[in-house]
Amino acid sequence: MGKGFQEEHSQLACTTCGRAYGVLYGKLSGRSSIAEAVIHLTAKLPTLYKRHYELRITTPARSLKVLKFSVAGKADEIPVRHGDLVSVLYSSRGYVLEKLVGITNHTTGRSYAPPYPIPSYSRALVTRGTILGLAFLSLMALQVNPLLITGFLLAIGFVWMKVADAVRITSPPLRPQVQEEARLMFDQELLTQQVKIERRVEELRHEYYTNNSVIGQLEKLQQKMATFSESLYQARISRINRAIEVLKQQSGSAQRLIAEYRQMLEMIEIEVEASRITEQLPDAEDFARAILIRIEEINETEAQNQNLRFQVEANEEVRNLQQS
Repeated sequence: MGKGFQEEHSQLACTTCGRAYGVLYGKLSGRSSIAEAVIHLTAKLPTLYKRHYELRITTPARSLKVLKFSVAGKADEIPVRHGDLVSVLYSSRGYVLEKLVGITNHTTGRSYAPPYPIPSYSRALVTRGTILGLAFLSLMALQVNPLLITGFLLAIGFVWMKVADAVRITSPPLRPQVQEEARLMFDQELLTQQVKIERRVEELRHEYYTNNSVIGQLEKLQQKMATFSESLYQARISRINRAIEVLKQQSGSAQRLIAEYRQMLEMIEIEVEASRITEQLPDAEDFARAILIRIEEINETEAQNQNLRFQVEANEEVRNLQQS
């Protein structure tokens, strides 16, 4: 599991029980593990420890996800290190995390499964609040002093929240002063441009084939006019000639733009793939900036192409042909 994941989150369904699961996959870019003594009464009694984990995962989509969870115990049992490819399996409701099921290290083949699924913070809060509420009502039914009940349940709730486990996945804002996160910001901009360019290439391809079709129709119409009476249709034949010339210029411009955009797409793919492999390549940010600058230059060519489109739309013969 994990080698085929291309999105940052994948949704799975168990064919046996029908439960929904989510998978977060990516490269571990940061890790912290801190042990906390949550209950320490005396030196003769055992201390109750809780370990807090934070895993920062860079997804294939070049976004940063932070997995935070805590488990009872003092030992560090999560077998992952910086640079490892990892996946996080969790039960879900839609796209919302419910419980952490396990963590797999695809670099080493090791995995970690908690003794029991760790609930999300929101789920844990609702569950524990419900249980404490029911306990309060039960004790009230037994006519126990309300102040005593409240103090007792608050103490139990505090200890429970300190000791019990919980998990959350967040998308923190990227920090430009951190090298790896600054690189992610560049990659995200490149991926945004990639989507825009792919959409624009499809538009230009449609424009190219449409123009060629209109040129063919105009040439046939022009031939009919010339055959019937060139002198009678001289003005319209002249307008058609101008329209065909502009359409051919526009088609040529579209072809050049498509070729340049395809080069940009290849460069973006190379840069993003290089970032996925290693964040330490020299001059990576310079290449990313150069790509963005080149895209701006191509946008100037787009403006010229737009002027040609306006000329075509202003031609009466083309308008009549399009309306028919």
